[in-house]
Amino acid sequence: SGWGKRNNINEARYNAEKSYKKNVDLNSEIILSEIDGEKKKNIEIIEKLKELNIRKQNSEKLIEIFRSKEKVSCASLANYLDISERTANRLLLKLEENNLAVSDLVKINRGRPKIFFRFF
Repeated sequence: SGWGKRNNINEARYNAEKSYKKNVDLNSEIILSEIDGEKKKNIEIIEKLKELNIRKQNSEKLIEIFRSKEKVSCASLANYLDISERTANRLLLKLEENNLAVSDLVKINRGRPKIFFRFF
């Protein structure tokens, strides 16, 4: 008996497999539940962020932005993550290259157009 719960997806998967094997060995009943679409998408995003070597603290904050579906500028992301604008710009470009964000160029009254990013 048991279930696949833990601090991160890899530990949860390990515990789920361990629980499944124990139940099969004991010839016990097994109940499997499906992950809903939103949780599955969050897990996929977390895995991609790990692959991109984005720190856990920043990953959690990025997930919040993904959920809010807000458009963010480089400056607002830098402020939110407490990083430099240059680092935020690199991060946004990395997310865009890996199909986690898309940029929109928005004209403003004065100066250069502003780039906003939307997350999927």
